[in-house]
Amino acid sequence: MNKLIAITVALVATGCFSTTNYHTAETLPKGESSLGFGWGVTTIQKMEAKSEDGAVSSSDGDDLPSLPNIIPDISLRFGLSDNTEWGAKIYLIGTQLDYKWRFVHTGGLSIAIDPTVGYGRPFMVLEEFSIALPLQIAYRVNKSFAFYAAGKGFYGNWRFPFVDSMGKDIDERLGTLGWGATAGIDFGIGDWFVRPEFNFTSQKLFGDGDGELNFDFSSVGLAFGFKFGGDKKKIEALNKRVDKLEGK
Repeated sequence: MNKLIAITVALVATGCFSTTNYHTAETLPKGESSLGFGWGVTTIQKMEAKSEDGAVSSSDGDDLPSLPNIIPDISLRFGLSDNTEWGAKIYLIGTQLDYKWRFVHTGGLSIAIDPTVGYGRPFMVLEEFSIALPLQIAYRVNKSFAFYAAGKGFYGNWRFPFVDSMGKDIDERLGTLGWGATAGIDFGIGDWFVRPEFNFTSQKLFGDGDGELNFDFSSVGLAFGFKFGGDKKKIEALNKRVDKLEGK
């Protein structure tokens, strides 16, 4: 149980991963890219520990911390086609890579899946590998305004180095399993965008002989950024129209 608590302390101290999403079910056109920066505040809502002997102790959000991520998340996204893009996010304790496929695009409605892999290294001691499968939905009201939401399931595997009672260094593996939900608004002016959003995550940490630790946390975030590379695409499209008019 002490190892589970130590990991939780690491998560809290580093802002509980990067819980914010900062992108929507919409995809960038081929050849277009975006760069974004995001800040958030994470609040632990509930924590429940279940020991090896079945004893349960819990704490609500009244005596649990809220922490900001002072160092911003950095998000890079690249349009591969009209319905696919890949992205990378760099945050305080690690990085994430994802590949988004939009399989519904009807009018203002977009729905996409976004398989994601992540690697984290809190305090350069703990090590975490994770996978997630978000389902994203967005509805664009007009060129400058859209609603978006997402739900995801995720799994992580932690490597926890510690010293046993004999003084021997041992690496132990612990698992995390959970789900999360996101809701936000996308404001855009020209190539610039601003995205306020709310996130909720419920997560369980577990290990052989270590009991379980369940905790829920929420976050509010604000991202801003800009798109680039679109002018090149517009020029290429214009050249194609000219070539077509000239019969080339």
